[in-house]
Amino acid sequence: MKEKELTDKELEDRLDKAFKESESKKGVFKILRNEKESLDIKEKRTKKKFKF
Repeated sequence: MKEKELTDKELEDRLDKAFKESESKKGVFKILRNEKESLDIKEKRTKKKFKF
């Protein structure tokens, strides 16, 4: 099965869409990483407070 030839505009649109999706995924992982770091810091403070 042969894939149809894409026009420059179609190719550009597909690439733009892929980059946007990639950027949004990076944002999600950044948010998750920041939340994890925040929870780790909070846990350390709590342990220090109660001297575990």
